[in-house]
Amino acid sequence: MAKTNEDYADMATTPTDCDNLIANAMRAGNSQLALLARKKKIVLQAGQHGAKSPVEVEAWNGIYAIEEYRRSQGKQHWRANYTRRAIDNRNGDIVATVDDTVSRSEPTDGFQEMIDAGLEEFLWERLVLRFPEQFSQRAIEQARVRLGE
Repeated sequence: MAKTNEDYADMATTPTDCDNLIANAMRAGNSQLALLARKKKIVLQAGQHGAKSPVEVEAWNGIYAIEEYRRSQGKQHWRANYTRRAIDNRNGDIVATVDDTVSRSEPTDGFQEMIDAGLEEFLWERLVLRFPEQFSQRAIEQARVRLGE
């Protein structure tokens, strides 16, 4: 039986494996496999932060998702430095940073980019709605408005 794109993505066990798979998929014109490999890379990178809860893990997924997207657009060394500093300024409290960011009246610059890139599942607005007990009412309301829910 022939391997599926999901099978190939599952075989990648490191971010470097994912980078190689993305490059090969792009050369072969297989954008679906490239997207699956990007998603796998995002999750692998976020898992390296030693987050203590599922909400923290998913919050890191969001950071790595926008970084991976921007790098795929030719910004090879782009990092979400402003967001990372905001987390540091809150003594590493990424959940508070998510709440503050999503509570703003305007979405981040990367909001629409993530949707357009097929990475909507990593949006912090989605995270807020998956774990509403972790966030303020304002963040929940803004997430619903932005996502049309």
